[in-house]
Amino acid sequence: MQKKSTPAKRPQPLKKTQRKIIMQVLDKHFIPYISNQDIQTRIDALASQINEDYAGKKSFVYRYT
Repeated sequence: MQKKSTPAKRPQPLKKTQRKIIMQVLDKHFIPYISNQDIQTRIDALASQINEDYAGKKSFVYRYT
């Protein structure tokens, strides 16, 4: 029986005081919307969930060349 996963809580946008211009291309300025730490935390949670879902199962990779 698979356990139900709870939906991940969406990260909140950074406050104006936390935003920094990280890149400029021509006249465009880019600021972070989601922090690197929030992205990495979500990646780790997804990886953990995938590992749990496939624990004890044989993996099969098909490669067409």
